[in-house]
Amino acid sequence: MFQPKGMQMKAVAVAIMVAWSGAALAAGAGEAPMSVNGIVDALTPTQQSAVSNARPKPGVERGLNLANGTNNSAAAEPSSQMRKLDFKVEFEFNSATLLPSATEVLDLLGQALTTSDLKGYRFRIGGHTDAVGSPTYNKQLSARRANAVKEYLSSRFGISPDRLQTAGYGSEMPLDPRNPKDGKNRRVEIANLGR
Repeated sequence: MFQPKGMQMKAVAVAIMVAWSGAALAAGAGEAPMSVNGIVDALTPTQQSAVSNARPKPGVERGLNLANGTNNSAAAEPSSQMRKLDFKVEFEFNSATLLPSATEVLDLLGQALTTSDLKGYRFRIGGHTDAVGSPTYNKQLSARRANAVKEYLSSRFGISPDRLQTAGYGSEMPLDPRNPKDGKNRRVEIANLGR
């Protein structure tokens, strides 16, 4: 796929998968929207999903899960309606410190989240790891990394922290379940939670 010279990204940044309605729309290097407009299009709900996102499922309450400090708003959103993107974001080894290559990707995301199309929406930033290491440690590391992304977007782009929720999934949801230790499972997911 041809990309203008200014839009070419390092190999680490082009591995994005766009998922919607439970099916992959694009997968693999260079096939997903590596532009502000592409990210906006991928994260903007259709009218049907925007209506669905506004109403929680019966019996599921939105808000903070005090038992584990996570927000259960995602449980109220039907995953088949949720617009989301997975980004390859690099951190220092065994750390939540962003590498310079990560900021290139997050700058595109930050610009997209501040557009008029997405300004009124809330988002969940989910951290994912591969299966190397203990599940407990991976969950903690992925949560720290999701928080680092939130802090970066809030401080660099002035995005209200109230619009950004975080979750650490560890290795629970690999992109490649047959190869749970593969590096492609390390990623940061951004999901539109509605208004």
